[in-house]
Amino acid sequence: MNAIKLSAAELAQLLIDRIQQQPYCQRILHGRGKKYAGYEYVNIEWYPPFLFVQNFNDTLSDDLNHALKIVFEEVSSIDAVLIQSREWPDFVTQSLFSRKEVELPLIYKAQLSEDLHCEIKLGTNLNTGTFLDMHVG
Repeated sequence: MNAIKLSAAELAQLLIDRIQQQPYCQRILHGRGKKYAGYEYVNIEWYPPFLFVQNFNDTLSDDLNHALKIVFEEVSSIDAVLIQSREWPDFVTQSLFSRKEVELPLIYKAQLSEDLHCEIKLGTNLNTGTFLDMHVG
């Protein structure tokens, strides 16, 4: 399988399209699945109104940082872009972009589908307790 190389603008558009596809929580980029070249170190999840980026690298690349800024500026329904840096065994969650003050950790009632809700805590644990790329199963 050949990984797809995306520019920052192309990645931003991909994320915007996926956010707009449905109103529920979803994984919008599974970089660790190795489908997108240069983004193998992140997973990006949409917990409306929060974009949650799990970063498994030291820092975000300039392209990813730029793409996230574009998404934040273009999608007014995003309250904050949260970055969880995962340097094993430690992790730190912080706000990269925000329209209003976000107190972390954030207790959040996630809507996974029309009838399925669960409480998650963004910034408390390494995992949110939901695996959005697997919730259909």
